Amino acid sequence: MTKVALAGSSGSLGTAVLQQLVAAGFEITALTRTAGKVPVGLPNVTEVVVNFENKDSLIEALRGHEAVVSTTGSQSKQAQLALIDAAVAAGVSRFVPSSFGSDYHDPENRALPVYADFIAVEEYLGQLAADNKITWTSVANNGFLDWGLKQRFFLDVVERRCTLWDGGDHLVSFTRLSAVGQAVVGILKHPDETRNRIVYIQEAEASLKDLVNIVNELHPAGADSWVLPLQSTKDAVAESYAALAKGQLDMSVLMGFLVRAALRPEASHFKKNDNDLLGVKLLSRVGLKAAVAEIIENIPGVL
Repeated sequence: MTKVALAGSSGSLGTAVLQQLVAAGFEITALTRTAGKVPVGLPNVTEVVVNFENKDSLIEALRGHEAVVSTTGSQSKQAQLALIDAAVAAGVSRFVPSSFGSDYHDPENRALPVYADFIAVEEYLGQLAADNKITWTSVANNGFLDWGLKQRFFLDVVERRCTLWDGGDHLVSFTRLSAVGQAVVGILKHPDETRNRIVYIQEAEASLKDLVNIVNELHPAGADSWVLPLQSTKDAVAESYAALAKGQLDMSVLMGFLVRAALRPEASHFKKNDNDLLGVKLLSRVGLKAAVAEIIENIPGVL
């Protein structure tokens, strides 16, 4: 596969995936809603403005491509299904859906409402694959290390606060956005081995307490400077279900589900992965420390 269409190329993940596709030498069409979303001068990258609600517009843009990668994130299920239909009509052979993150194939995670759209998209792709109309690959990378630190999802390096979910001692799989891009490149280079399945990657395996220790080594302030409340992911998801039953649907509600999926001990660490196949390297502790240092030096307020 050499010619790839990328939807969502201007987002945090899309930008990282685009950079890795460029570095690997693919011919890329960046699908955008408005012009000027893609940096000028990138080799082998063509920006094409499309109407994502117009099937004919999408089909025309996708003709001649071998793969479509979607990194649209919050795009609706219906919009992603429309992109899949257009890919099939245009003769695309591989679709990588925007289903990145925790392992939604884990039975408990699969029942969480935040993954309903992921599952619906994959089931639709499965039906099309059974009819030999297209193939698919999805990516599980669990915690986005760089995004999670910048957004204070795992811990707050400025306020020095980290909720130790379920004790905070168990291993968690972490992956930077760039490594997710490497995995996408690996999928396209190994279409047979990745055909119609989910692949698993991780750049680092560390506990939340490990991350706290690393940050403290980089910016010493003493253990007493950290606020480390203990909290249960089981309680968090129960609270989210209770709020959902009352009609509340906001980020605080979604957070309980996401925390349960990413940080529950039974699902947080990928014991088996596809790193070797996809070219993703596992960082040593020294490498993880260097990665964390690079991430947090760009976070305002870090001492």
